[in-house]
Amino acid sequence: MAEKKTAAKKTKKIPAIIGIIVIAIGASLFIFQGQTPSDQVPTPFDQDSEYDFTKTYWQASGPFAIDKPKYLLGENVFMTVNGLMSHEAGNIVFKRPDGGVHVTIPFDGLSKPEFNSYFTPAVSKALKVCGPEDLAGTWQVIFEGVNYAPITFEIVYDFLEGSRKYYEPVC
Repeated sequence: MAEKKTAAKKTKKIPAIIGIIVIAIGASLFIFQGQTPSDQVPTPFDQDSEYDFTKTYWQASGPFAIDKPKYLLGENVFMTVNGLMSHEAGNIVFKRPDGGVHVTIPFDGLSKPEFNSYFTPAVSKALKVCGPEDLAGTWQVIFEGVNYAPITFEIVYDFLEGSRKYYEPVC
């Protein structure tokens, strides 16, 4: 008789354990399903694999993020800013490989805590960017007025299809 009670207790525990597991899996799926892209961890870039220029590989520093670590000549560099504090104000400075400033974007968390911006690195006589060779290399994004680490990215000396004509030498 004691053996039947022990067997009955064991069979009652199995459905309870299965139920707990099902609830835990369901809760996990619900939590992850409700996340937005800004809540998710950036897609890592595997240095050993073939780089896919069509994918997004977010790189972030505080509330600032750019969409890729590498760009072709002719591609837009897309930046998103999310969650600036009201006391954070300054400039986002994009520096070319030669150290020259290419673009400066002001920010002020009091008036605009979230925004998106983009630019296309281009040749410019005024900026002394004479040809595509002046754009190719490692760029730096610096955040003046706040204490966030710079973000680096690379512009590869290769062209987005159809954009080569925009990179003829201007100097």
